[in-house]
Amino acid sequence: MATWKHVVADIETNGLLDKGSDLRVHSLVLRDVDTDEVMSCTDAGDPAVYHSIETGLTVMRTADRLYFHNGIRFDAPALRICYPDCNIDFEAKMRDTLTIVQMRWAHIRKQDQAQAAAGKFPSHLTGRHSLEAWGHRLGILKGTTCFLADLLRAIPGRVSYGNTVGAGELLAAVTEL
Repeated sequence: MATWKHVVADIETNGLLDKGSDLRVHSLVLRDVDTDEVMSCTDAGDPAVYHSIETGLTVMRTADRLYFHNGIRFDAPALRICYPDCNIDFEAKMRDTLTIVQMRWAHIRKQDQAQAAAGKFPSHLTGRHSLEAWGHRLGILKGTTCFLADLLRAIPGRVSYGNTVGAGELLAAVTEL
């Protein structure tokens, strides 16, 4: 396998960080931004279908850039708890899309409220920066293998309610930092 330079990553665990040593990573999904190749990793699945989580960690270790949504507060700490010897320099490599969108679109609540009043945006997501909320803004709903990668790949003009938040602008904001 060639080295992946720009990797979107997401993990699924058995709980939150407060589980401490009982925390387990069930799956790690990676997508190469440059080739669109996806790698699904788990230690509980069929090795003919899934890569090991260690293989996924190796891909992350050799990547130039890692993209997570809430990686600073969850994914990186969880991986360090579960794999203390993973030796991934998260501080140097990681870009956290949650932090980026919170800074770039800090005042999105008003736009969301207007769209919610028109029945074009779920009111319970107003002002939120979750992947689900961004999926609605960009017209991409959850359910794909690597949802964050799908959001980052969304083409400009795909925004559900106009050009207020263009997907191209989102990708540019994320990759330039």
